[in-house]
Amino acid sequence: MSDTSPNLKDWTHRSSFGPAGGRGKFWECPDLFELPVEGGAPGETRWVLSINLGDNAIGGGSGGQYFVGDFDGEKFTLVPGWPAAPQWMDYGADFYATISWNDMPKGDPRRVWMGWANDWRYAEAIPTWPARGIMTVARTVALRKTAEGYHLLQAPVRELATLRGTPQRAPALALSETPVPLPIEGGKADIELELDTGTADQVSIALTDGQGWQTRIGVNPTVNEVFVDRTRSGPHFHDGFANRHVAPVDLKSRKVKLRVLADESIVEVFVNDGRQTITDRFYRGGGALTWSATARGGKATMNLTAWPMRSMESRK
Repeated sequence: MSDTSPNLKDWTHRSSFGPAGGRGKFWECPDLFELPVEGGAPGETRWVLSINLGDNAIGGGSGGQYFVGDFDGEKFTLVPGWPAAPQWMDYGADFYATISWNDMPKGDPRRVWMGWANDWRYAEAIPTWPARGIMTVARTVALRKTAEGYHLLQAPVRELATLRGTPQRAPALALSETPVPLPIEGGKADIELELDTGTADQVSIALTDGQGWQTRIGVNPTVNEVFVDRTRSGPHFHDGFANRHVAPVDLKSRKVKLRVLADESIVEVFVNDGRQTITDRFYRGGGALTWSATARGGKATMNLTAWPMRSMESRK
């Protein structure tokens, strides 16, 4: 894992790491960086090692995991008690080859990374032309320590807010089995919502295209999960695509905060200020996207604010 060279020709091996956590056919795109610890001792920092897997990640194919430890310049060592189970960077199928930036501007302490929004299972079969893939939004990465251990937090970079249009709000929106239209215009949106699942056993937000194909973002409080369901997102193009991806979330309070970024063929879901994320592409059949919400098996309420998003070119 760690080699040094005085001239980029002659190399000396210094240390190795692994196997650990998730083990696919190969590990790639490693990234090692130091972060301050929120909730830790004063001045505490730890090193984060992120590693991407070409297959066998949590979404079924490509994905990424992370480790927290210390680095002495030659060797990375895990913090005591680091779990043996993989700690996933994202619970969807389309957050891969994630690498952070070096050399941020002076005075800007943020660690920012970005992922390739694709999956090697179906990357060469996606129904797009001439483009063959996209990147996620840039995300800030933070490290928090709780009673359960160290956890990464992710959030869209603050600069994204400069692309927001006029906000649309729906406070205390009552949800039931009957779909409620949401005040969101089209397929480019930045959405913040606070959800109280009440007596419902599932609450979901549906993105429906002009042909009836549907992608759903949902919460199941009785089994502590937030999900993205793209099993009916659009016409079939690959057997590995039509899946439902789940992030484990503590929902004993039956309340959850979600931020959803949508851009025509991708949703990036940030749960409880980025404690978990789900990133998934979807390829609809055709027509404009409309948004609605339902509660199954009971009543629920939602506070929603949605901003239509402009392109970067529109700011020029």
